[in-house]
Amino acid sequence: MSENTNPQESSRQEIIKNFMPTIRYWAKHYHYQYHQVLEFEDLVMVGVIGLIDALNKYKKDKKNQFKTYAEFRIRGEIIDELRKQDWMTRSERTKQKKYTRAKHDLTEELGRSPTSDEVSNVLHFKNKDMIRLEQYEGGETIKPYVEGETVGQGSLVSVEFESYSLKKTLGVIMDELPKTMRLIV
Repeated sequence: MSENTNPQESSRQEIIKNFMPTIRYWAKHYHYQYHQVLEFEDLVMVGVIGLIDALNKYKKDKKNQFKTYAEFRIRGEIIDELRKQDWMTRSERTKQKKYTRAKHDLTEELGRSPTSDEVSNVLHFKNKDMIRLEQYEGGETIKPYVEGETVGQGSLVSVEFESYSLKKTLGVIMDELPKTMRLIV
């Protein structure tokens, strides 16, 4: 049975089984770009939900083949879920992509990793935006502490890095304050 089969002619289980390569393809495609938002298997399950939605809503008299309609629903469901789960706004995500691209281009041009100032000069971003983008790139996120979670030895490096990062952020913010306000703080 192929993906072009009409959903009314086949069992739902068979259709889901036949569409798994397509679902896995789109899950892999989006997981590559948004791996920090959802796990691959979660994206596969969301894709299955999109396929089930397509099975329920597809009308045979439509001009589209079921395969085309189903792929549209699978991709749409995955994208919707990624948007729901992503803690970055669209504008922040766009800035992050520009930052990553500029850093990559400068690395190729300079033959070394560019400094924050070099990337900032290309993008014309403020220091506080650059710090946030560097944190995004490093995978830093503010996560709630899970009840019952213990602090292991591996987290000591994380705590030191967070302390350094906080000092760096405070330094940038302090530099933006008027001189009289800096004396008070």
